[in-house]
Amino acid sequence: MELQIVNNSLQSSICARDAIDQIILSLNSDIGKDLVYILVEGINDCKTYRRLFYQNKTNIEYVNGKGQVSIALNELNNITKQVIGICDADFCHLEKNLPNIHDLFFTDFHDIEMTMLSIDGVLNDVLIECELQNSTEEILQKALEEAQIIGYVRWLNQVDKIKLRFEGLGLGGFVAPHDINAHLDIEAYLYALNKRSNNKTKEVTSIDIKIFFHKNNTLDFYNLCNGHDVTAVIALIVGSKISHEHFCTILRASFNTNYFSKTILYENIKKWQNKYGFAILRS
Repeated sequence: MELQIVNNSLQSSICARDAIDQIILSLNSDIGKDLVYILVEGINDCKTYRRLFYQNKTNIEYVNGKGQVSIALNELNNITKQVIGICDADFCHLEKNLPNIHDLFFTDFHDIEMTMLSIDGVLNDVLIECELQNSTEEILQKALEEAQIIGYVRWLNQVDKIKLRFEGLGLGGFVAPHDINAHLDIEAYLYALNKRSNNKTKEVTSIDIKIFFHKNNTLDFYNLCNGHDVTAVIALIVGSKISHEHFCTILRASFNTNYFSKTILYENIKKWQNKYGFAILRS
């Protein structure tokens, strides 16, 4: 297997085996022997974290999901101290069951987007471009309120292993109007979600969600809500001023080292780098 390093990332590794083999090869090369390798869950995570670590000291690689990150990290930990993993916490904070894997770090809240939105100033910096900075708190609160029901759907899906297919299902057809009065049509959303999920183990109804809600009701929206859903609602509230994709691009760009340094994730990685004598976090 030929090793290629492109844009400070190993050429796209999707499974743990690919990442393990390529990192071992890189560690034995002149260009990669002194690097710290950071395993993340997806390509957008690469875009986010690449700005927060020194590029000449790290190599950020994504594998397909938390399970693959864990598999790769468990094997690589027996070979080198130059590898860490960063994963979204998802519902682990709510369930109080964060996996205890050596050198695997988790976001402060549900995912890195929710962690960004939890920090004062980040969303405001984004909304300045839309001249809506005076409405930041109102817009965020409305987006959290509308996205929370999808959070329960996602949580139920995980707990009961229903195998619903969320990927690629946008919210534009289920949220109206596209302003601060935006409201999610949960029945239409569930219908579309069920219809596209060919491998689902059951049909999920609003009754199922209500029952699950009453058993698991929480006001911790930052750990309940998925960042993709919240940012999608915000983009719809903002309307024609910005697309969801562009909103996420600006959000990542706004999340600078100053903001990152306010997170528990940053502190945990800082302790790790000090313990092993590395200096990978941008100052």
